[in-house]
Amino acid sequence: FAITMDADGEHDPSLIAGFKSLLTEDRVPLVLGIRPRKQRLAEIVMGLYIRLRFGVRDILCGMKGYDLKLAVENHGFDHTNSIGTELAINSIRRGATFRQLGVSGTRRQDAPRFDRRLRANMRIFAALGQIIVQDVISLFCATAARKREA
Repeated sequence: FAITMDADGEHDPSLIAGFKSLLTEDRVPLVLGIRPRKQRLAEIVMGLYIRLRFGVRDILCGMKGYDLKLAVENHGFDHTNSIGTELAINSIRRGATFRQLGVSGTRRQDAPRFDRRLRANMRIFAALGQIIVQDVISLFCATAARKREA
């Protein structure tokens, strides 16, 4: 198992116990944190799409727990510069069950890694674009397969 969290002091380390319990005792392969608020416009937009598409309330939260079998199935954590979303999204696409836990903490201690303004929003929108493109390709392939079967 692996539990990730932001290194900027935002997440409360005492929350690790709840993630560990779900992963080890309840055998939930994917545990996703939910922050009390989104910080950027792009997070709100991406959050809406991901919630409608996958039922995940905060895919961009850095606190996540994984059964490492998911990483093996995905051949790693991140191949597409997905801002920490690839493994979770691909695992859900493959049918992994997940639970969501509220996370708390303090305001970040340093400057945001992605900046607060345009650059950060553009990186998040780029990650969302990759997810949407994959969804469209999957839909197209499924439709083509159904037509061939008919």
